[in-house]
Amino acid sequence: MELKLNISKHSEFPIGGFLISGSNPKTWLLELQALNFSLNQVKIYPVPGNVPNVLWGCFVLSINNLNIKDVGKNEGCQRVFPNLYIPEKAKLVPQVLASDYERHFQEKMHLFHPDFGLVELSDDFKLAELLEIPSEQFVYTFKPAKSVFIPTKIDRFEIRKVEDEDPLKKLEDKVVPHPEKLDDKPLSLKEKAKLKLYSKLFNRKKNKEGKEELEPNGLLKGINKLKGVFGAKGESEGMKRDLENLEERNKEQVDRLMDMLKNNPDEGLKYAVPLDQNGSNRGTNDGLIDISKRWGGLSLFGGMIGGLFGGLGGMSGGGNQPGGGSVDIGDGFQRLSDQYYKTATELLAKKEYEKAAFVYLKLLKRYDLAGGALEDGGLYHEAAQVYLKYMNDKTRAAKAFEKGKMITEAIELYEELKNHEKVGDLYVSLNKRALANEAYQRKIDVFLSGFSYFKAAEIYRNKMLLTDEAQLILMRGWDEGRQGYDCLTTFLANYPEKNRISKINEIRQEKVDRTNREEFLRVIHHEFKKDGQKEQEELREMAYSLVAEHVTNNPYIVEELRKFNLKDKEIIKDTTRFKILRGKSKRN
Repeated sequence: MELKLNISKHSEFPIGGFLISGSNPKTWLLELQALNFSLNQVKIYPVPGNVPNVLWGCFVLSINNLNIKDVGKNEGCQRVFPNLYIPEKAKLVPQVLASDYERHFQEKMHLFHPDFGLVELSDDFKLAELLEIPSEQFVYTFKPAKSVFIPTKIDRFEIRKVEDEDPLKKLEDKVVPHPEKLDDKPLSLKEKAKLKLYSKLFNRKKNKEGKEELEPNGLLKGINKLKGVFGAKGESEGMKRDLENLEERNKEQVDRLMDMLKNNPDEGLKYAVPLDQNGSNRGTNDGLIDISKRWGGLSLFGGMIGGLFGGLGGMSGGGNQPGGGSVDIGDGFQRLSDQYYKTATELLAKKEYEKAAFVYLKLLKRYDLAGGALEDGGLYHEAAQVYLKYMNDKTRAAKAFEKGKMITEAIELYEELKNHEKVGDLYVSLNKRALANEAYQRKIDVFLSGFSYFKAAEIYRNKMLLTDEAQLILMRGWDEGRQGYDCLTTFLANYPEKNRISKINEIRQEKVDRTNREEFLRVIHHEFKKDGQKEQEELREMAYSLVAEHVTNNPYIVEELRKFNLKDKEIIKDTTRFKILRGKSKRN
């Protein structure tokens, strides 16, 4: 009998084993390990190849039931008889009868394959006997150090300020660290005294062309009447020319400052003169512009201190205190002011927020712009200090603290402002729900004291997540006639849709009377016009019932029926006819 193997579309017999190609037993072991087979689950039979003394591979016989998916990339084998195996999806030709099997294949294991033909497999191969078990070695075990805990969720994030730190002092020291006198030749002591004296004897006014002129004031006119004091009558003209000359020389320092701010803003800021809002620059009692480095020893928090501006001292007119006098520098004020604003804008464009804030704060006294510049630069702590120290604006300070994640400081200010809702929001951000609800409840109490039931319910529902309490407050608002329409429509919107009509009927029976019929009619119309409302007919009937009950007191209520019958043109005629007839009956 000549046996052949033909290809088949499927396997006719169960899979009982599989083939692993390769002559190295190590390859077999690694493949079995990859397929999760233990050695006590299989028997391994070496398969000879076509070349003498060279193995083709091995046949693995599974002791347990085997599925084709269990063999991975390897080729499965059908069990034709207990001791005869052929490849999967193959068919023996001719068919082996039971008598043929008993005569030829019963004693030994046989494998028929197109690569190597029909082979008789000898005893199984004891692969476990080839394994060398490594000797056990003593291993010292130790407990590792405690690792750093990495949270999977951040409950809250907050920035804490450094105690005893003056942020504005640090800001100023960074911008202008060293005071120093400008190397120039200012007016002499005698000339400064003359300028100050002259400035007290003349007033400024604008002529018809809009140009400023000097004219003697009452003090000078009185002095001129005294004989022998100034001699000739024309002495006042000489004083006037002398004053103009001294002022022009004094303004030269303004020009120098302007040039420094344009060409080297960093250096110019060290000499810059603060400007008052009334159009003068603050100085000492002599009223002169003394351009010197003036900022290094100051605190932006503490304001201007004694000795800020160089002066004569000991002269009349306010002593030697800062801001004791001021001088009108004419167009110098506006020029400086314009330049300061321009310098600040340029610094902001270059993202030098600290320097821009310094210009606004110290030179222009624009505290709001200073705070804004600091916020733009992410200096929220410093911005908040400006709002508090110079503007007493706790609201803007609280917002700045909040932006800077300094939540504790923000909460303290919002508490002072009695902004309880904001306090609650911030406590929520810190994951402190109990404290947040206490703050929300304080806000709710304020709303309830003013009968603002709708707003109180919003806090309950949206902030405290207490829907039932919100519904009770909304119904209370309807019962008491406080924001009734808003309260009831919101109550129904929060009510389960499948039970909403039954709830409307319940409210209609128990909570609607002559005082709130018209408002309830608006509520059911609100429900009626919702898209997909299935109970429109029931709501329309309810509307007719309400109109009928109220029409005696208010005939014009029949017009409300049009809203429930938009496609019915006859309803307009009927309601109009009814109003006319009702009006006639009342007149008669």
